[in-house]
Amino acid sequence: MKKCYLLLALVLLSHFSVAQYNSKVDSLQAILPTLQGESRVTALRDLCYYLSEMRQEGSLEYGQKAVALAQKLDNPLVLGLAYKDLARALMIADQFGSAVATYDKAIAIFQSRGDQEQMAYIYNNLGNIYKDKSDYDTSLRYLFRSLAIKDSLGGIKLNTAYRSIGETFRMKGNYDKALQYFHRSLEINQQDGNQQGISHDYNSMGVTYEGQGNYEQALKHGLQALEINRELNDLMGCAIAMNNIGTAYYKTKQYDQALKYYHQALAIKEQLKSRKSIAYTNQQLARLYTDLKQYDSALFYANTSRDLFAAINSKEKAAQTYQLLSDIHESQGNYKRALANHQSYVSLKDSVFSIEKEGLIADMEGKYQSAKKDAELLTQQATITKQQTQQRIYLGLAIGLLVLLAGLLFFYRKRQQRNRVLQQLNAQLDAKNHQNELLLKEIHHRVKNNLEMVKSLIALQSAQLEDSATKEAMLASQNRVQSMGIIHQKLYQGDNLGSIEMKDYFINLSEGILDTFNAEDRIKIECAMDYLELDIDTAVPIGLIVNELLTNALKYAFPQDSLGTVNISLARPDDTTLTLTVTDNGVGKTSETSPQGTGFGSQLVQLLTQQLNGHMQEETQDGMRFSFQFNLNYAA
Repeated sequence: MKKCYLLLALVLLSHFSVAQYNSKVDSLQAILPTLQGESRVTALRDLCYYLSEMRQEGSLEYGQKAVALAQKLDNPLVLGLAYKDLARALMIADQFGSAVATYDKAIAIFQSRGDQEQMAYIYNNLGNIYKDKSDYDTSLRYLFRSLAIKDSLGGIKLNTAYRSIGETFRMKGNYDKALQYFHRSLEINQQDGNQQGISHDYNSMGVTYEGQGNYEQALKHGLQALEINRELNDLMGCAIAMNNIGTAYYKTKQYDQALKYYHQALAIKEQLKSRKSIAYTNQQLARLYTDLKQYDSALFYANTSRDLFAAINSKEKAAQTYQLLSDIHESQGNYKRALANHQSYVSLKDSVFSIEKEGLIADMEGKYQSAKKDAELLTQQATITKQQTQQRIYLGLAIGLLVLLAGLLFFYRKRQQRNRVLQQLNAQLDAKNHQNELLLKEIHHRVKNNLEMVKSLIALQSAQLEDSATKEAMLASQNRVQSMGIIHQKLYQGDNLGSIEMKDYFINLSEGILDTFNAEDRIKIECAMDYLELDIDTAVPIGLIVNELLTNALKYAFPQDSLGTVNISLARPDDTTLTLTVTDNGVGKTSETSPQGTGFGSQLVQLLTQQLNGHMQEETQDGMRFSFQFNLNYAA
């Protein structure tokens, strides 16, 4: 009932805003036949703007008429503004290619006029277009151009520039950098009392906190944004906030709340006909229904999301949906379709991930100051002529000062020359290190993809087997491949390419194994340990050991679907020692529950323990307890 009231209230708000726009559209259409020349162009531009805001048909038609009429007038400014408004309507209509081409025409006009403010507006919109197309390097180039011009013009609308740059960094996964720019935008909006801007910042920060895993802050900022947008009657703002709130609830497994907010957001977005936003919410609903094991609903929303992202050429989001479809089909046992969707995911992901493109971004922010100076020079060009007369008066004095400064500069340059050489060497070394880091990330990325492919192939092969012992062996192999794949995934997603945070790794490994045995509802795996990072040579063997022990516990420690708990603990008491403990409160080792397999798992644990120069103790008391102690110096 509360959900119905909320939707009714939002619909009423929508009709209130739409009624305002409709009133303006009706007034403009009534007076349009009486207007001529520039006044008629202005009315056509306004009609294009209002109809595009309401996502109604006719906006592009009015925009094209405005351009056609402006071309007949001898006023470049009127034509440039008509191109700008038509390009904006094309962007809202998801016609990205036409929008970019039309913006280029507007830029040519405004550049010839030296109109920096209009160019800053267009550069910001172009940055957002390329961001939506997942071309983040091009997006940042345009956004930093816009920021430099706005800064040189006295800081006009810096909040929108900061927020757009923050959004691009967030979509690249650089959450700390994104939050820096969102906070800059929020400070400006709070000083100006700009409630609309504050709500946008809260929404953006909420999504960023979600990416960091800080769901408490994500929920807090989403609720703050929703409250402001309701007061402002901003329907799309409400939908975005509801989507973010739903995600925060979803990540904390409060599924009923998540479904409520997702469906409310989707209803509003469908009413506003925003394909990109609709596709995103459908993707989130598909993930949620997958976790609930409601696979028919999950497939419906995933297929809808995939088709919409493909229609607007959003390759990265489409790739994510293909991976989601692969997971859903695998959960249903349809391994052929799972493999086909995974191959589509790999193909799209590789087309988005480009080391050459990433290299262009490394110094993008550093070039901001240079771009800012260039913009300042353009704005000062108009005043140079007036200043020339005054410059002649002071020329004589300047020459005398230059002679004095030349002497001082000579000694200064001598002293600074060696420092410049050192700085250049350091810059070259930093660039080389950054390139190597990108190459290493690409290697881990491809290794993880290959391991995923191996896992899918094993699953496909095991589905054709009838012998239960062979199927169990194949399942164990899948889990071992998965344990190594998670490590490479953590390496290319993290900031530290040389080490793995083990607690987060164990949690991901446990969730995968519980899902494999369909034991999430009866077995709880706890990881009681502090933050601990290990190098990959140590993390891989330990991960495989824990994988084998968890697999044995789920197979033998809790017979007849009994409930139970498994505890994992990893600690480093000193610099040279590592201790691992895995315990369960199951039935312990009896003749009935002793492993009946090939014994390969036990042999693997022994070999890996020897590899790390460790020893293992096995105890049976209220379940099973396995204790390991490793010598890190030897393992290294």
